[in-house]
Amino acid sequence: MTKSRIYKYIFGVLFTVLLLLACPLCTLTALADGEDDYFTREGRIDPFTGELVTEDENSDASGSIYSDGDRRYVADGEYYDFSSEYYIFPLSDGTEISATVADGMIVNETVILNVPEGVAATLYRNGSELELDSELSKSGEYTLQVADGGTDKRLLSFTIVDKTTGLITGYTMPSGFRVREAYKDGEDAEWYSTYVSMEEEGFYSVYYMCERTEVPYELAINIDHTPPGITLKGVDAKGKARGPVTIEGLEEGDRISVIKDGEVYNPSEPKLTQYGRYKLTVIDSAGNEGTYEFTILIYIDTSGVFFFIILGLVIVGVVTFLILQRKHLRIR
Repeated sequence: MTKSRIYKYIFGVLFTVLLLLACPLCTLTALADGEDDYFTREGRIDPFTGELVTEDENSDASGSIYSDGDRRYVADGEYYDFSSEYYIFPLSDGTEISATVADGMIVNETVILNVPEGVAATLYRNGSELELDSELSKSGEYTLQVADGGTDKRLLSFTIVDKTTGLITGYTMPSGFRVREAYKDGEDAEWYSTYVSMEEEGFYSVYYMCERTEVPYELAINIDHTPPGITLKGVDAKGKARGPVTIEGLEEGDRISVIKDGEVYNPSEPKLTQYGRYKLTVIDSAGNEGTYEFTILIYIDTSGVFFFIILGLVIVGVVTFLILQRKHLRIR
């Protein structure tokens, strides 16, 4: 190998080394000068996306960010606290209301609701006002309304159901929640990302999750839409009765209310004997309701027949007595 070739070889090696050293430096320089450099961006980083936290994503209407520390934004005006496992609903004055359920949830367990003293709040169940309580377990649709910033607003709504119920025909996911899986009697149920249909009767297992917190939930519930069936012995096809009416077919757990001629009537037994217009409402343990209307016409029962027989005998006796008295007077 000649000296010229040796010099060319050494020059080539040195040029290659210089290129290898220069490329990382260029890359680092580009990162340092680039506007999107992760290390030069200012602000909070979303642990899920790696992006900057913006007010639209993790703040309320006032711009206050609640995703720091143990809290995570869930939906408009609603946050989840990991340390207490409560959902937080802040008011404009800084006061906070907390609950074990998110807005729009359906559960079959006791709900804990914490409303600080001094907050003007009203609780409704199935549209009727309730005394504010921290533990709620009766089935029904609940709504909490508060006076905030000089205006009344609905803050939180949720539904409590029994293990077996007919009160719901589907489950629409709360804002920020998604369905993961849903089964009916062990088979795939009809469901979408934000809704599970429960129009068909059966045992449902619904698995869903809050997207931002990744906290999982399950709703296990037996759906029964069949209304209670009773028999009104003594009522004809036209809804008329010409005698007593006996209520048959009531099952354990059934509740019945009786309205007679527009007023509440409490019979002592499942047998109605007084004439009048009746409306019966039967509610089973699943909350299904059946309504029955009929009329008991004026009739003469056994005691009435006996009364008229006695009255007839008295009349006959009086008439006979008068006739005999009249004959006796003529003889004298």
